[in-house]
Amino acid sequence: MKKQGHLAALFTILIWGTTFISTKILLADFEPIEILFFRFVMGYIALLTVYPHRLKKLSRQQEITFVAAGFCGVCLYYLLENIALTYTMASNVGVIISVAPFITAILAHLFIKAEEKLQLNFFIGFIVAIAGIILISFNGSQLKLNPVGDILAFAAAFTWACYSILTKKIGSFGLSVILTTRRTFFYGILFMIPALSLSDFQSDMSRFTDITNLLNILYLGIGASALCFVTWNYAVKILGAVKTSIYIYMVPVITVITSVLILRETVTWISITGTALSVAGLFLSEYNGGKKTEKLFVYCREYQFRKIYLYYYQRRFYKMDLQNEKCVMIIDENLSLGIIANTAAIMGITLGKKMPEIVGTDICDRTGNRHLGIIEFPIPILKGNADIIKAIREKLYEQDFSDLTVVDFSDLAQGCKTYAEFIEKMKRAAETDLNYLGIAICGAKKKVNKLIGSMALLR
Repeated sequence: MKKQGHLAALFTILIWGTTFISTKILLADFEPIEILFFRFVMGYIALLTVYPHRLKKLSRQQEITFVAAGFCGVCLYYLLENIALTYTMASNVGVIISVAPFITAILAHLFIKAEEKLQLNFFIGFIVAIAGIILISFNGSQLKLNPVGDILAFAAAFTWACYSILTKKIGSFGLSVILTTRRTFFYGILFMIPALSLSDFQSDMSRFTDITNLLNILYLGIGASALCFVTWNYAVKILGAVKTSIYIYMVPVITVITSVLILRETVTWISITGTALSVAGLFLSEYNGGKKTEKLFVYCREYQFRKIYLYYYQRRFYKMDLQNEKCVMIIDENLSLGIIANTAAIMGITLGKKMPEIVGTDICDRTGNRHLGIIEFPIPILKGNADIIKAIREKLYEQDFSDLTVVDFSDLAQGCKTYAEFIEKMKRAAETDLNYLGIAICGAKKKVNKLIGSMALLR
């Protein structure tokens, strides 16, 4: 699944990195805001044609998220970028926009708990990539700062980072990526209309009779907007906002390659070096440093911040105290053998994700073959029925048991074919509607024993 996410992000950047050619051609007959408006209207029509389904009724909070995404990612980002280009050099804008992955990482760290924690390789990759982008953008020319334009460019980068976070939030709704992208386009187009009224917008459609103009606006509308926003949003949904945004480092690289192949621009050693650094920065940021990186982080934290190190150590290397803690599963004995096995498997996998510290290290047999680590202590499976499990689950909502780790599996979940279907059905279900097939409980032994009493093993 992650491979598909990386391919989707790479494909998107390959297209976005070439859009400057089409935009440059269209600027001869169109204003920047006109190009922006026409490309997203065309993108909206394309998505509606390909997938003419209606988005189901959304909650107020979900609708507000779409409004914010349309405002940030479709309207404001492009407006700020285009306005910045009128005040400062394109090279300045290119470099400043490329800090979007760093801003995205900071925002994700603050607002998205599910995102992976930032590691040393991300920051090293960021520095290497920015160095490469600076070389590509300036290519020997003199750096000239312009406060107004540079601030607007930074605002554009911040806006795109906000859009990435909102896209990740939208991805959690469990809806079709095409439908969510279309809804985002809709609100983005609405926000563009006031900007159009302030510009020299022309309703003259004869400009599209020029085959060059038509092909380029089709490329921007269908390719760079409709298709690429879908693939980008899909990548964010799979990889997360931070990992996907790192691919922005590749935009200047694609631009250089396209300039050489299509515009026949001269390639220099500076641009080659910058390209190599940008690609290296991408790989460094995406690379999972594994145990070596983890050990380096532990060492640094121990050396500089003793208390933080201790917290990290406890979270990462803590092993379950078998004397004072306990983990059990209770499954309805009246279920078929296949459903009992399926229930135990699902709850076990979820426990492994929620409590990774209870899974042992990988091991090798005498012949050198590697075997993944398994849980380090037994989990008894106890015999229950629907009423007993239901009563225990309701008891676990009480404050006294709030510190226990609980995994439940219901008939509603068992009957769903996709996780998106499960999300939607759970939103409409009350606790009283759920019938539990099984439940897993981990935590303080006294509390667990208080809940299970003297229940027998399921044999």
